[in-house]
Amino acid sequence: MIQRIIVLFVNGLGGGALSESDQAEKGQAKGRGLGSVLEAAPDVALPTLEALGLGHVAGPSRLRRMDQPEGCFGRMVRSSPGSDPLTSLWELSGLAPPHPFPSYRDTLPASLRELVERTAKASVRPVAFPDLRTLLGHTAAEALAHRHLLIWGDQGAACHIAAHDTLCPPPELFRICRDVRKAAQGLCPLARVVARPIGGPPGAFHWLDQARESCLAPPGTSLFEALVDVEQLVTGIGKVGDLVNGTGFTRLISVRKTAAVWSELMKTLTTTPRGLIVAGLFDDVEWGGAASFASNWAQALGKLDVSLLELQAKLKPGDLVCLTADHARDVLGGGEATGDPVPLLMFGPRVAKGVNLGTLRTFADLGQTIAEAFGASRLPSGDSYLAALRGG
Repeated sequence: MIQRIIVLFVNGLGGGALSESDQAEKGQAKGRGLGSVLEAAPDVALPTLEALGLGHVAGPSRLRRMDQPEGCFGRMVRSSPGSDPLTSLWELSGLAPPHPFPSYRDTLPASLRELVERTAKASVRPVAFPDLRTLLGHTAAEALAHRHLLIWGDQGAACHIAAHDTLCPPPELFRICRDVRKAAQGLCPLARVVARPIGGPPGAFHWLDQARESCLAPPGTSLFEALVDVEQLVTGIGKVGDLVNGTGFTRLISVRKTAAVWSELMKTLTTTPRGLIVAGLFDDVEWGGAASFASNWAQALGKLDVSLLELQAKLKPGDLVCLTADHARDVLGGGEATGDPVPLLMFGPRVAKGVNLGTLRTFADLGQTIAEAFGASRLPSGDSYLAALRGG
């Protein structure tokens, strides 16, 4: 009997190419899967992930395909449009987005920029800033000197608002973002407003581990609410709780840096004997240009491979671990989220070994599996594969 499920969302973990027909339909570029990333980082070894079966679902790569993997393995493909983490969680709950969200990667709507300026009022003056990749360089120093907020958009209809903590303390920045999210209803399609506090002196600016998000509510009952309805504990570590505005979680731990997320996960495993634990990883991988980002991301994956041994040592007989991603990322290109398939590795002390789960055509299949494992009501869509996971 499964008593505890740990879901690890590894930001940007892609699962290789789709078929050529699916690539054409989804506009997927070749050469941006995990195999290509590992080619850019030949010193990174992933023995733990190989043992769990990652080599079977990573597409063409140097990863070994084990004859007897220690976990079950497969891939998931989004059935909903877009690639943002918000609608990934909606799909996990069997909920379809009401409509595709527009991309704000190139520019934010003028009405939204004006709304941010009105909301911030006289305390700071916002300035449009669409290029995240150079944010902590010269332009950030100019913004601090001129008391500017930095704002930019992304391809998932999100507005990011950043400010140095000496100009706008994090609680005040959070308030601005919440107010913008509420006021934007009916003004323009807006999925998320992300508060990104900056700290440090000029020349050494850095992101503070205090990013928060205010998001559009899901279009129905979420998986997390369904689990609370059957008296399960639901813990979120990282940004996952923000993506549903905390709804359905019995405990939230709002840290973003991977080391802090992992530390909190290890603590949670000793204090939370049952229910669902969801942790988001790799939200802090530094950009620094395409080649640098690929190397940084691959190095982070190598560290995760070692950390998984610590996790496995803490697992109890009733535990199930699901390692996947809420979306893939073009690590070798612009670093943007994509709709590419993501790997899915599932393992635990009493979970079946070596089962090929195939390609799941919706994230809702994972959600339905979690719901069935905890005896929750059936989600609006998705098929459970819990029976395939039952081991000795």
